Amino acid sequence: DIHRMVFETMDETMINVLQEAIRKAVLYFEPRITLNDTTVTLDKEEGNILYINLEYTVRLTNTRSNMVYPFYLLEGTNVRFEAAED
Repeated sequence: DIHRMVFETMDETMINVLQEAIRKAVLYFEPRITLNDTTVTLDKEEGNILYINLEYTVRLTNTRSNMVYPFYLLEGTNVRFEAAED
């Protein structure tokens, strides 16, 4: 149900609704993990970025891990290094 929240005003109520929707989605559609905690934080400087943090345990291996969105998959791809002059 989170696709319907894309253009909503993100106040505390909507953040709580989003957090609960994420929790339910993981519960119903991801049987490989146990969700330990979910936090949703609004970037106060940007105002249009939500950070979604999922803390979970992989059931098969009992390994704890952490996943944070947004992912910056292409970050640093246009970095050019120049040789320093002596």
